[in-house]
Amino acid sequence: MEKLILEIDTRNNKGKYLLGLIKEMAKDGAFVKIHKNDLANELRTSIKEMKAGKTKPIDQLFE
Repeated sequence: MEKLILEIDTRNNKGKYLLGLIKEMAKDGAFVKIHKNDLANELRTSIKEMKAGKTKPIDQLFE
């Protein structure tokens, strides 16, 4: 089995449709398995919030 990492832009209908098809195939369990890892997205969001001044970096929280 080969492992393939996809990033799907679900802001448009084609991306939502593609993700829906992949999820349907995964329900059957025949040849598609989904391993969800949100760590990268969480890190990007946290960095954006820090840059925007919404949250403080960890080293500044304990000052």
